Amino acid sequence: MASLPFNLTPAEEPKRREGLLSGQNAGRFAILLLIAFSLALYIVSTSYDFVGDDVILIRDNPYVRSFHFLREIFTQGFWSFRGARGDSIYYRPLVMFTFLVQTMLLGPRPGPFHLLNVLLNTWAVVLVYLLGKRFWPHGSGPLWAALIFAALPVHTEDIATISGISDLECAAFFLLALLIYTKRSSGGGISRVRVWMSALAFLLAALSKEVALAIPVLMILYEHFVRGDRETGFAQRVGRYLPTLLMSAFYVVIHLAVIGDLSTVGPGSRMHPRESFIFGFTQLGEYTGKLLWPQHLSYSWKFRPPISWHDPAVYLGISFALWAVGVVVAWWKRDRAVSFAIVWFFLTLIPVVNIAGVGVPAYGERYLYIPSVGICWLAGEGLAGMGGGRRAWLRVAAVGLGFVLLLAATVRVLVRLPAWRNNFTLGQATVREDPNAAMFHIYLGNEYRLRGDRELARIEYVRAIANDPLAGEAFVNLAGVFLDDGNASAAEEVLRRGAQINVTFSKPLYALGKIALKRGSREEARDLFAGALLRDPNDSEALFDLGLLSLQDGRLDEAESLFARAVTVDPSSAPAHLNLGAVLAREKKFAVADAEFRHAIVLAPNTEAPYLALAAAYEDEGKQEAALGLYRQIVRAAPQSGNAQFRLGVLAQKMGKADESIRALQSAVELQPKSALAHAQLGLAYLAFGRIPSARREIETARAIDPNEETVKAGLRKLGR
Repeated sequence: MASLPFNLTPAEEPKRREGLLSGQNAGRFAILLLIAFSLALYIVSTSYDFVGDDVILIRDNPYVRSFHFLREIFTQGFWSFRGARGDSIYYRPLVMFTFLVQTMLLGPRPGPFHLLNVLLNTWAVVLVYLLGKRFWPHGSGPLWAALIFAALPVHTEDIATISGISDLECAAFFLLALLIYTKRSSGGGISRVRVWMSALAFLLAALSKEVALAIPVLMILYEHFVRGDRETGFAQRVGRYLPTLLMSAFYVVIHLAVIGDLSTVGPGSRMHPRESFIFGFTQLGEYTGKLLWPQHLSYSWKFRPPISWHDPAVYLGISFALWAVGVVVAWWKRDRAVSFAIVWFFLTLIPVVNIAGVGVPAYGERYLYIPSVGICWLAGEGLAGMGGGRRAWLRVAAVGLGFVLLLAATVRVLVRLPAWRNNFTLGQATVREDPNAAMFHIYLGNEYRLRGDRELARIEYVRAIANDPLAGEAFVNLAGVFLDDGNASAAEEVLRRGAQINVTFSKPLYALGKIALKRGSREEARDLFAGALLRDPNDSEALFDLGLLSLQDGRLDEAESLFARAVTVDPSSAPAHLNLGAVLAREKKFAVADAEFRHAIVLAPNTEAPYLALAAAYEDEGKQEAALGLYRQIVRAAPQSGNAQFRLGVLAQKMGKADESIRALQSAVELQPKSALAHAQLGLAYLAFGRIPSARREIETARAIDPNEETVKAGLRKLGR
């Protein structure tokens, strides 16, 4: 018997002949290589901070801090936790649910969130390879495609920002749905179980980002034009993707029920049809340019509609579209998978190209994450085709070109990635590319201000105003710098100027109201807060502070109305819920007050104020045992709370519980040794339970601290002094 290569056993020889053993090993090696490459490229981002919208989505988001908000996550829009500020067309409950689970398991630390992004990207890279192998089972094209996808510089925005998870999570299920769908069973078709599994994966993708609605279209195209399963009838083909179509209909119904719209964000575009058409090609050209030459990348790219055809981006967009049509026509009979890859790119990109007018010129590198899969497949197959000939020098050239492309892309990623470390480095990188990015000058100013460098902060805020006079936040923050310097008059002047320039922005008037309140001008503050609400009826801060003024003035109906509006506008505000509960309790509306206090507890579980307010409401309602139990719960959880110890002691005294009352008030005195009220109340407790010398000592101590305290005077009267 002839010797077998690689020392294979006779039992292994049939597998070698079928190509299974070597194919499996090559596939495993490719997957391990892709995993290692993807992790090595982005693992450093796990040490980065929250940037951009990350703070709003994680640290300032009540929905990710408690399972109490599960209903809101699945029945409201993505930004609904911001109240009236959160209006949008986005329905992405799976992303918010992911944030919730991460926060509950690992806390609101940025590291684990960044790690999940890295892992999701790695999974997507592997799926790009596996799905590519379905279309091109032979050759190295899918591996080159996945490596290029892993190294694309435009992906850094999605992976390095936690908010980019919507694209990553969608891609993970998007690719999985098609990977399951394209797998053939032993009989050549696709099993019913796999059909429904792919439909479920589609639904999960759609619940992550709306671009997943392209999946059913891709399935139809694949089924009728690419699969090559000629022996299967039309009805049977339709049956394969029908479950996904049903899931699509289900998703659309849910989306419309929750959001009410699928297509618009804000007011409609004012562009004429001709301008919209030009703008669509401009965006296509910009996206194409970022893929082919990712030199000038920016988190904030001011993208304005062109007014004529004479724009390089328009020419590039038209050229790319014509090239794509030519490739589809030329390769339709030779390799329809190539045409499928081109359709993939356009089909997943069209939703963000502003040819229909979405109200604002939408543009972002993150939108390229899923569309770029098609381009990477084309690039991978191009390299494989170049190296698949008989000429050795051409094969060497193909491998060399592939490595040069990978090296260039990897270097670009590694150079750009550190920009995402924090908002300061992101601001610096952004203004280098776009010096007119007013918001990022504000970011820089905020960081300088935190560092105590008020002069540099002032410079950045002035630059922001110079680049965008309507940047109202820059006026407010610049005024804050003047207040830090103790120059209130300069701060007021800046705020008045900001209020005059931007007549729709409420914050300058609100800030002026805070200054007026600080100097004791309550009526002026009230007028300014009211003026802020005229500009923005949903200014939660103005609603809250105006509500506080009304509460302090005894205008309970007005205070209730203002706080009710405040919690509607900003449901994440624990102080708003707390003060609304306080107003309702004073109005003897104890049931609804109880609900507001409990809402505040959910939002701020580590703050004692809502617990104390709820216990005080129980006292007012006559539920002394319930109040006492809650006070006990508070002091067990926070034994260093002087307020809780004091209130527990006072209530226990009223209920005749001598030992508990004295013990709690002694703790209150230890925690607040300079509190005349605490010493006097302890003295009254001693007096009530017959411990006269101890009572005299505490009341005398209280008188030495503050002889005008009313409780001290009451204690002295009871002592006969």
